[in-house]
Amino acid sequence: MSETANIEVSSAVQPRIWIAALRPTHWIKNLLLVAPVLSAHVDPSLDMIGRLALGILLMSFAASSGYLVNDLRDHVADRQHAYKHKRPVAAGKISRRDAALMALFLGWGAISLSCTFFGSKVGMLLAAYMLLTVSYSFFFKRLPVVDVLILAALYVWRLMIGAEIAGIDMSPWLLVFGYSLFVALALVKRVDELAALDVANSTALAGRAYRRNHLSAVLSFSVIFALFSLAILAAYIGFSEAAKAYYHARSWLWVATALLGLWLARLLRRSAAGRLGGDPMVFAASDPVSLALAVCVTVTFIAAA
Repeated sequence: MSETANIEVSSAVQPRIWIAALRPTHWIKNLLLVAPVLSAHVDPSLDMIGRLALGILLMSFAASSGYLVNDLRDHVADRQHAYKHKRPVAAGKISRRDAALMALFLGWGAISLSCTFFGSKVGMLLAAYMLLTVSYSFFFKRLPVVDVLILAALYVWRLMIGAEIAGIDMSPWLLVFGYSLFVALALVKRVDELAALDVANSTALAGRAYRRNHLSAVLSFSVIFALFSLAILAAYIGFSEAAKAYYHARSWLWVATALLGLWLARLLRRSAAGRLGGDPMVFAASDPVSLALAVCVTVTFIAAA
């Protein structure tokens, strides 16, 4: 029997293994659906809150479908990874057939329910998000630079879906700031993976087009995009009419900018040492320092209003 056949399992999989395969810790990214409402300073109605909550749930189903497709595509390479080898598909705890069926079920369910509750436009946006996710898993993730741009686009897509669900126009400032920030975070993730190669004395990322000697260049670009996102936020504070209209004590927003800079510096420092452990947003959700900074940023925005 082949190595792959030896690790296949039956469909009688414990619920906790399925939960791990769906990566619920990554669902925190779907809170980005709320960001367009917050940036527009709209007073949300109960109906809007309910719609956004349902949207976050369906977005989580769609994201988990994409994660399963990614695990199916990369299950061989993941077995060679420092921590991805523990993923249920790579470890053989879930069969590839069952993972594919679950991915189809979650994806189709998310799209059909979105069309039912939010209309065809949101359904099409979600379908496009999933198509881009699958394209990333099968093609784009193996193209250097392009993979980072696609990852950032998937974050921005969440903003677009959130704005459509809420029925509001998304701020162009949020769009530009968000994309530059998400490019920085995607680069930080690659820095962490490449720095971990140094620790493991490996030469290339399995399933990626990056090699160990790319670390300094990727780190440099992550710093550039982090600084660019801060510059966009500073321009918004200093020059936008929206900031003047929404905030009566804009000086507090400069404090928020400094705090965001501290958070990005923390991510860059840890990723350069290979100690981020994966996705920056997932890391931040469990990192006490990041959570404390998030609370402080929230306080400064409230003080500025």
